[in-house]
Amino acid sequence: EPAIEAMIDSLLMDATGATAKECSAVQGAIALDLYRRGCQHVEGGTARLAMLLVRSVRRDGGRVDFGLGVERLHRDGKGWIAELSDGTNVFARTVVANVPPAALEMLLGQRPQLPAPGTAWGAFVLHVGIEATGLLPIRPYHQVIGPDSTHGSSFVSVFPSAKVHRQQWSVSVSRHVDPNIWKSNSNAYEATRRNLEQEMLTDVEKVIPDVRARVLLLRSATPRTFERYTSRPGGFVGGIVQRRSVVALRAPGHRPRRGLYLAGDHVFPGQGTVGTALSGINAYRDAAEHLGKRAIL
Repeated sequence: EPAIEAMIDSLLMDATGATAKECSAVQGAIALDLYRRGCQHVEGGTARLAMLLVRSVRRDGGRVDFGLGVERLHRDGKGWIAELSDGTNVFARTVVANVPPAALEMLLGQRPQLPAPGTAWGAFVLHVGIEATGLLPIRPYHQVIGPDSTHGSSFVSVFPSAKVHRQQWSVSVSRHVDPNIWKSNSNAYEATRRNLEQEMLTDVEKVIPDVRARVLLLRSATPRTFERYTSRPGGFVGGIVQRRSVVALRAPGHRPRRGLYLAGDHVFPGQGTVGTALSGINAYRDAAEHLGKRAIL
């Protein structure tokens, strides 16, 4: 049934980066099983989740710095020196780097090895603020499947304002894109951005038919945006495509150096919220073992 096949392809693209014909059977089976459990979200969004993590770190005696980046990592005796963007240095016995492998290579002063063409995706994200007066309650998450299930699916999230007296909602839309097409000159770059914004607004119309008349604010992010603001070389997002030839077990290792551990969507067990969280648990366990501590996870 074409409609069912398109839906399965779209679900697998979200979770594995590949369609049913090409994705790893093991990764595809795990990915589709996750959907049976339903979707969950954090009240207040990822910003609230981030602040809960910050409070947890500080409660346990840790320190969290904002507005700072790590410019360089180098080995120092039995630990590592992290050179920060404000010119200060931090010594650590262990380091967990939540960055793609190419970004870690740059921190170590090496030439970054980017994913080969066709082995990883970027993302185009559209953020829209709308006037919601008169709108009935809408389910928060939608997957709009286009005629081309490889590139045509848009993931639409609708967030009503937490303030009752303000009838303004946020709508976020994302789609897989090839990062390499965003390296052209500025005129072609802006034209591609504008065209994709309009395509994705058309997808939002499947959820909110008169959305164009309600737009108060519109912003978009391309792979180059991700590269600039999240230090992801090449703007790759979501890890390596989980084809049979590039399965999670062949992903970059999370132990690149002694006392240095890697977490994120480009290392085992792969992309997605669950996979990324598990990569963090793996890095934590290794760091705890290196420090002679007992891991509690």
